[in-house]
Amino acid sequence: MPIFQKSKNSTRGLSIVETIVYIGLLSILLLSVVSSILTMGTAVASIKSARSISTNATNALERMIREIREMDTVDPTNSILDTNPGTLILIATSTSGATSSLRFFLSGTTLMIGSTTASAQMLTGRDVDVTNLVFRRIATSTIQAVKIEMTVQSKNGKNIRHKNYYSTTVLRGSY
Repeated sequence: MPIFQKSKNSTRGLSIVETIVYIGLLSILLLSVVSSILTMGTAVASIKSARSISTNATNALERMIREIREMDTVDPTNSILDTNPGTLILIATSTSGATSSLRFFLSGTTLMIGSTTASAQMLTGRDVDVTNLVFRRIATSTIQAVKIEMTVQSKNGKNIRHKNYYSTTVLRGSY
C-alpha cells in the first residue's frame, strides 16, 4: 500500500484558516497599492504647484526686467517704493521728446503692467498669488537701478507653496 494514498472520504478545498490567511495577505497588498497611488497623487500635485510658481514668477520677472531696461528713469514721486505692495512707475523719453510711462503694480494678488498707451495686462496667471512685491530704487551719481523683491504663492488647495524671487536691473538711461 502506497504511503500517500488518498482516502475515499477526503474532499478538495480550502479550510477556514487558509481562507483567512489569503484574505489578510490580499488586504495588505491592496492597502499598499492604494497608499502608493495616494502618495503619487500628492507628489504630482506638489510638482504642478512648484512648476506653476516657477513659470509664472520667471515670466513676470523677465518681462519686468526687459521693460525696466528700456526706460530712462524711475518716477520717485508717484512710485510706491520700499514697501509692500509696491508700485513702480518708469518714464521714457523718445528722440522726438515725447514721454511715456510704464507702471508695475498689484491688482489684488495679480501682478499687472500698464502704460500710458495701453490698458493694464496681467503678468501672472490666475493659479498663483503675488503675496509680496517691493521695488527699491538704487541711485548713484552715474546710474539708476531697480531692485525687485517678489513672493509668489500657489493657489493649489492642500499644497500651498511659496517662493521668493529677487532681481536687480539697471535702467538704460543710466549708462
